[in-house]
Amino acid sequence: MSRGSGGGYDRHITIFSPEGRLFQVEYAFKAVKAAGVTSIGVRGKDSVCVVTQKKVPDKLLDPTSITHLFSVTKFLGLLATGTTDKSQIYTQHAYMRPLGVVAMVLGIDDENGPRLFKCDPAGHFFGHKVGVVRRDNPAFRVLTMEEIDEHLTAISERD
Repeated sequence: MSRGSGGGYDRHITIFSPEGRLFQVEYAFKAVKAAGVTSIGVRGKDSVCVVTQKKVPDKLLDPTSITHLFSVTKFLGLLATGTTDKSQIYTQHAYMRPLGVVAMVLGIDDENGPRLFKCDPAGHFFGHKVGVVRRDNPAFRVLTMEEIDEHLTAISERD
């Protein structure tokens, strides 16, 4: 995406470029990628599990205070991957740009059992059995068991 072809189309979230793209949404996906964090979610028969990397941005911060996993209720949680530290202010105004966050929403209920969903900066919200938000590509997709093993091995070797 070249800045020259933008022609002012990247200043507002509701205006499409002549090519049919929303630059602000693309910038939000780039922000997720720039965070450099990999997150994995797996839904089982009677459980849901998510794992992610923890990056402490400053040595003066207490590492136990940094998290990307949030408890919404007793049976509902959220794993946020991306620029989570800059996201809250944008929830206060509808006209602000899209968030640079991919969220995995996980929960368990009596009727449907375990559930795993993903919401990305473009507003896509889908249910998944297995998925990943990778640092080289924030796209969330279904993985094979072989791919899951590769990701888990890569994460454990990196840390």
